[in-house]
Amino acid sequence: MIVAVADTGNISRAAEVVHRSQSAVSMQIKTLETALGKPLFVRKPRSVTPTQDGEVLLIFARRMLALRDEAWAAVVRPDVTGRVVIGVPDDYASSLLPSILKKFSATYPKVEIQVVGLPSVALAPMVKDGGK
Repeated sequence: MIVAVADTGNISRAAEVVHRSQSAVSMQIKTLETALGKPLFVRKPRSVTPTQDGEVLLIFARRMLALRDEAWAAVVRPDVTGRVVIGVPDDYASSLLPSILKKFSATYPKVEIQVVGLPSVALAPMVKDGGK
């Protein structure tokens, strides 16, 4: 929940993301802040931003979610193996791929991923030739 609130910057949008009511999300964040004895977010009229303590907790929360995804994938998809080659123009590779590849590799830990970063004009013939 804390990750959804931080990522959306808004409790109402976070509630939509986690499929809960706004009041349930607010209550859970408040309960967590009370248990820790520290505020996790600075509340503004239409947005929230993590406090310094909130940022620290977010690091752990993101790691826990990644570990949950990795554990789930290891049990649910243990036999999915192989190799995936992704061709992407150089200018998009660094901005778009890291989060996508991180999620993919957590879901399919035994699948090898190869990224080919080239200009579009070089990638188009490779697609026609089956990656050769």
